[in-house]
Amino acid sequence: MSHISVNFLVVGDTGVGKSSIIASFFGEKIQPIHLPTHVLSASHCTFAFSSKEVEAYICDLPGSEHFRPIVSCFYPGAAAILLVFDLINKHTFNNLPRWMHDIRETLPAHSVVVLIGNKSDLEKARVVSRAEAQIFADRFHLRYFEVSAALGLNVGLAFDVAAGLVLDKVEERDGATSEEDKAVSSCDMGEEERLIWKKLM
Repeated sequence: MSHISVNFLVVGDTGVGKSSIIASFFGEKIQPIHLPTHVLSASHCTFAFSSKEVEAYICDLPGSEHFRPIVSCFYPGAAAILLVFDLINKHTFNNLPRWMHDIRETLPAHSVVVLIGNKSDLEKARVVSRAEAQIFADRFHLRYFEVSAALGLNVGLAFDVAAGLVLDKVEERDGATSEEDKAVSSCDMGEEERLIWKKLM
């Protein structure tokens, strides 16, 4: 089976749960105390479709304002960006237009952006409704998922759909046509690759 190698970026404000989402996806233990990400780290995962394998390097990027100029430098090499906000923190939702502005300025036209609202398990504490998040997603033509990194809800689905959308874009770009596939992912957290960037596109 042929395969493509691509980069996925997980971005969003600090504290929204980007690292926890990645840890949940790989079946790793989630840290109970938030520790801001200060270095770039990448983990490897393969999504198997009927027509092709998508080999993804999933990169966890810092979310603090200090790192924004650095983070934006990685957008041109990304096949997919998972933009995360916190359903119980309105400030992180209000900052999404700034993220989209930076993303749109440098992201290749054939790349995919998926919007993720984290902490869906904290329903009583949520301050961003599904409706308003969906309105934002529709405005920018994004797929939207509500996930819980703590419980593992919809985390795998969001990554699988992102991989499928990337494959669709690649085949569309290459002039190929295919049916919609369901991904079977095979992932390995392995040893974190820090302070690296692999340009595979």
